[in-house]
Amino acid sequence: MERSVDEHATDSSQPCRKGKITDSISALEASYEGYRIECRRRRTECTTKGVVMRKILVFACIMLLLVPAVVLVGCGGGDTEQAGEYVKQADQLATERGSKNTEILNAWKAVRQSTDSTAKAAAWEQAESIYSEMQELVKKEKAEYAKIKKLNGVEDYVKYAELKIQELTAYDQMLKATNDFQKKMYNNEFGSQQELEAANQAYQAEANKLQEENEQANKKAEQLKKDKNL
Repeated sequence: MERSVDEHATDSSQPCRKGKITDSISALEASYEGYRIECRRRRTECTTKGVVMRKILVFACIMLLLVPAVVLVGCGGGDTEQAGEYVKQADQLATERGSKNTEILNAWKAVRQSTDSTAKAAAWEQAESIYSEMQELVKKEKAEYAKIKKLNGVEDYVKYAELKIQELTAYDQMLKATNDFQKKMYNNEFGSQQELEAANQAYQAEANKLQEENEQANKKAEQLKKDKNL
């Protein structure tokens, strides 16, 4: 299954929707239609790399829609109010992570388009730096939700926090899978067209699985928020 998206959905008042993904397919594909991958091997392998990179973009861009956009408002004092504050802190980190999503996509694109080895290496170094920053942001987000689990009398918030941690875990793993595959492409680690295609299939399967896990956790969190009027 291949799906692509355009830009991130970080509006704090709107959850991620599959409709937005569908509506953005043609815009993203048109944007990247003219790009070509630099090929150092035979022409047939170059064609395969072009296909693979478009598929990488599908999953990399899907990550843009996986930034949580929920603000819970506490309705009381004590730990309930504190739980709401922790969620707000996590939301701020999620917004920052959304901007990093855009940055890493641009960095990956620069790697693909660079024909000069020095420029390509600089672009990859930037992408790796952004990736590290994004990992740290995810870690901080999860830490904010973990704080909620230590509070008293906020069972619904605790359940919500657990779902958001699951969502972030799947996101982090998807980000890693995409970056790892990009790195192998950058280093030309595939010895043949068949090896490249096999690795691409494995990557897509993993990315699909993680995307599903992320979406399911997000869906449950949204339903809990609605049912409990959080």
